[in-house]
Amino acid sequence: ISMPRVIIIADIHGFYPAWQAIAAILRPEDTLAVAGDFFDTRYGDQADNTYQPELIRDAFNHLSIPKYYVYGNCDEPAFCPGHDYGETFTFEGKKIFLTHGHFCSCPEEEAADIRIEGHTHKALIKRREKSILLNPGSIPLPRNGFRGYAVIENQKIRLVSLNP
Repeated sequence: ISMPRVIIIADIHGFYPAWQAIAAILRPEDTLAVAGDFFDTRYGDQADNTYQPELIRDAFNHLSIPKYYVYGNCDEPAFCPGHDYGETFTFEGKKIFLTHGHFCSCPEEEAADIRIEGHTHKALIKRREKSILLNPGSIPLPRNGFRGYAVIENQKIRLVSLNP
């Protein structure tokens, strides 16, 4: 039997193949957390035929698993209404604060066990005083060579590479 886990992504920027890579690994017991710049409807690369924010939005909206999404600096809130720039949820007894990281300094993040952010396109897991900072990086546009996502499962956090 599979254990529940949180799959964490950021900075997909509307690239459908990156979304497909994540959709393929999602299981019914998973939770999905998206740390912004999911759709990139502000600056998106219309000339690239793999830029398909509408297809990603439709698939995301039809997911039957728990899901969290916060806007990034490249997302237009009107494209996928009903979300915010910061959101808190609990998983395995840990309080998780989700933000894109480009400006949000919200009071609820202070009490979080794990702060998830994107924006830099650089994957990292870093222990801070009483919490953990997690950035899953960016699948289509990595800036430190790591192309992948993050997973929280069995009280552990790990980065999972999609590099060939």
